Amino acid sequence: MPNGSMKLWALETAGRVKMIQASWADDSDIARLETVRQELRRSLENFAGADRTERVEALKVYFPAWNEGEIRVVQVEKEGPPRKLAPRELLEQMTAIFPTLSEKERTEFSQRLSDAGYRITKEKEVRTVAPPMDVLPEPIARKLGEKPPFPPCRVYPTQVFNVFHELLDCVLTLADAAQKVLEEMYRRSKTESVLRRDDVRPAILRYLKGDPSVSQDHLHSAVVKIRVRLAAMLSIAGELPAKMCSNLEVVSPRKIREVVQRNKSLLGGLMRDDKVLCWDLNERHWKTKGLGEIQDSPYWDEAWAREVVFIVEGPNTNG
Repeated sequence: MPNGSMKLWALETAGRVKMIQASWADDSDIARLETVRQELRRSLENFAGADRTERVEALKVYFPAWNEGEIRVVQVEKEGPPRKLAPRELLEQMTAIFPTLSEKERTEFSQRLSDAGYRITKEKEVRTVAPPMDVLPEPIARKLGEKPPFPPCRVYPTQVFNVFHELLDCVLTLADAAQKVLEEMYRRSKTESVLRRDDVRPAILRYLKGDPSVSQDHLHSAVVKIRVRLAAMLSIAGELPAKMCSNLEVVSPRKIREVVQRNKSLLGGLMRDDKVLCWDLNERHWKTKGLGEIQDSPYWDEAWAREVVFIVEGPNTNG
């Protein structure tokens, strides 16, 4: 009766033979038979005499004859002494046997391998980045609306990167949209200043790659610039109407009457009615500023765009 090791050998060998038969099912019987023969020869080449006979008998258990599905065990010719296995082959045999060993045998074999010089050494890992965050920091918890006292809240890297991805996508999308709007406003305003491009995208990328030239202060500065620009874009709706109304003061009834009274002789002579002179001056402003137009209007296109640039970029941008 085969012992435990022989049963394991027979089980593994039978498994490989059956896998060959299944994989080569579409090939000819001769080709399939030759492949099985080679596998059996390889499996039995390290055994001789009674040991080989016992292993063949143990292998037959897994191939019973059944009608026409009989699987015959190939007779292996007697060969000379087994060849010496290469180190890699010995290693493969040892790793295949290791799961069948008892805990005591594993400890003994491991100790013998260690005594023979087979040791696994790991180089000390050098960390260049901060360790993973395990607890949500209090400053972040405060910004997210958490109320003190702050209970411990475990945060995993995957969650952090998911939030980072969504926020980064939001910020960069808004930054690109703001850049395009400002480019159009610069074109319409006909200013001499050059639009400053934000550098938040390359700053974030280089910082994440560990570029030594990009410190946390550089990253903070790049993020602050884009944050200020986006905040200024949101303030346009609140600041622009007052600026545009202020620019329209020149055509207000009060201002027109003042101009007419001051320059009455220049506007048509003393004999003309003040209302007529006021109407003429109002009409002149309407046409000159293009108040009734949108496209290429000195007021609603050029002056309007100039005020937008002024709100977002500051007073140093006016040309």
